[in-house]
Amino acid sequence: MRRNHLHTNNIILDLTPLLDVIFIILLIFVSQTILSKKLSEEETLSIQEEYAEAKKEYDLRNEMIDDYYTFVTVISTYDRENPENREIRISGNPDETDNIISLSGSNVEKEYADLEEYLKGYISANRDKPVVFSLNQGDERILYRDEKRIREAVDKLQASNNNVYLKKE
Repeated sequence: MRRNHLHTNNIILDLTPLLDVIFIILLIFVSQTILSKKLSEEETLSIQEEYAEAKKEYDLRNEMIDDYYTFVTVISTYDRENPENREIRISGNPDETDNIISLSGSNVEKEYADLEEYLKGYISANRDKPVVFSLNQGDERILYRDEKRIREAVDKLQASNNNVYLKKE
């Protein structure tokens, strides 16, 4: 018996078109990546320029506001272990240091009188522009009796001066 030899045809695969397609796809991805990097760098520069311009305008407007208004922040805090020890901090212009009035005990009439005198002097020094008061902005650590007395002092100043305002919360 004779065996039948399988006839095998030599199949030659031409990989050139496949390699061409792969290189074309690779070229597209590389060029797309380079282009997107360039665009993102340009966008970053554009955003940085816009930010610098906005910051300049913000600073200019803040300077203008400082020329026309005076802001005063009055913050009253207390010691949680001993609520009899309290402190009133008055912040005016950023160039000035804070004025601190310490309260201790329940008889603090002299300290509140000092507070009123300081605020009167501050308003007198800034007669030519509105004075806006902010009381314990964003801080709830104020005793009701202190808040009530400070509001009364500001209300008195509002009644006697037409340039005093209390910022609404």
